[in-house]
Amino acid sequence: MHSDWTLRAMLQQRYVRERLLDGSPRTAPEFFGVVNGLRKFKGCDVRLCELCDDLAIDYNAWLKEQGLAKATRAKHRRHLLALWKYSRRRRFWRDNLDERPEEPDIDPIRTPKREPEAWTIDQLGRILQAAVTLPGSICGIAARDWWPGLILTVYDTSLRISPIMYAPASAIDLEMGRFRVMAEFQKHDADQGFTLHGQTLEILRRFVRCNMERAFPWPYDPKGNWQKLRRGLREILTLAGLPIGPKDLFHKLRKTSLSYTKKEAGLDAAVDQAGHSSAQVTIRHYLDPTITGGRDAALKLPRPVYESRQLRLFPPDAAAG
Repeated sequence: MHSDWTLRAMLQQRYVRERLLDGSPRTAPEFFGVVNGLRKFKGCDVRLCELCDDLAIDYNAWLKEQGLAKATRAKHRRHLLALWKYSRRRRFWRDNLDERPEEPDIDPIRTPKREPEAWTIDQLGRILQAAVTLPGSICGIAARDWWPGLILTVYDTSLRISPIMYAPASAIDLEMGRFRVMAEFQKHDADQGFTLHGQTLEILRRFVRCNMERAFPWPYDPKGNWQKLRRGLREILTLAGLPIGPKDLFHKLRKTSLSYTKKEAGLDAAVDQAGHSSAQVTIRHYLDPTITGGRDAALKLPRPVYESRQLRLFPPDAAAG
């Protein structure tokens, strides 16, 4: 039935609908990017029965020749392995057992593990100071209120940007000072409630109304990829004189929030705030050690005693003579 399926057909007809339907809008295009890359490399769509270690190895070498960074090639490898293993689990070759794809025997591409970087509280102040200078409006809301309200909500809650942008206005209780996000919008499929600081509430009270559909109405990015939203944040960062790279956007605000949560309230509070399955995920990917004080063993270790100045056997003038 499916032995002649291409990787593209399986992705379109089964994988997207079964595995990616409720995921991030950006994920499916990444998988199609791998399928398109394989087509350019091979000259035609890859059939499921053609999946093998040599194909994956040669494809990675070709991607490197095209100038793709190691991190990008590692993502291609992860997505390819996910599709490959899925095709075997679903036994899409069952009408012709001689054409089944072999079991993957190839490792993911290892990439350098970078320490998380967050904004300092002073830098966050500069970002907000730049945001309040913005002219114009967004859906009738002054940009100088909309943007600081969004930035401080991310900071107070440590939430990813999508749950906040999708949240209805009713998610914000201005009287109780609470923000409640439903599981349907969360990556870890769990409801969470957060206390909002008075500084944040003061701004939100200027524009959040119960009859609004969204707490932060945004007329762009209907597919939820938030490209124009990120562009807006880059403009603010530029005004603040801060970096605007891909790692300097909303997720860096999340890291900022979690790093200061860990510093002020401890690791357990940071893990709970993040909604992570383990502390290792929070530590490895979200906590900036320059804020949390990580790896400060040197300040606690006993110090060896030694003569810090080199002993001279002869006076300086004798040595010169």
